[in-house]
Amino acid sequence: MIVSMFPVGVVEAESSKAAQELFRDFTRRWQARVRIGGVIESSRPDRGERGGAGELHFIGTGAVFRLYHPDLCQDGVCNVDPQGAALASHTVEGEIASGCDLVILNKFGKLEAARAGLLSAFMAAIGAGVPVLTYVSPGCRAEWARFADPLFCVLEDRAEAIDAWWHSYHAQRVSPA
Repeated sequence: MIVSMFPVGVVEAESSKAAQELFRDFTRRWQARVRIGGVIESSRPDRGERGGAGELHFIGTGAVFRLYHPDLCQDGVCNVDPQGAALASHTVEGEIASGCDLVILNKFGKLEAARAGLLSAFMAAIGAGVPVLTYVSPGCRAEWARFADPLFCVLEDRAEAIDAWWHSYHAQRVSPA
């Protein structure tokens, strides 16, 4: 498989948290040379490793957006606020419309599988021909395949694999045919 042909790179990491760290690392390495839009998730500062919905950090602006709502917390677990995720998606769509070379979308998960969350940002990026780097929750892989097949390739959870996909895809797009 020639990974440069695929506009969507899916990092196959052991967890969403591991994928988010790879995305942060990729952004640090490439942001000075590439217009990167999108969001990377982090845990809530007040929850540490306990899980639950976290925060989205917008790559271009550094703005932080909460994915959780205190009223949705039950038994110490906070569920994702669907309205908050939709607002984040709308903001990413604005970044895509303003022009970026690559969009990082933290993950395709339960909300996206239910046709909500960041799904419209995925569709906007793909429709605009902007490559996407993401992670797919294990329980949502069948829905992901129905949504994105044949536009994606699976990338190893190594910085070198992600860089190779990006470099190859970007070089293909900017070089004359």
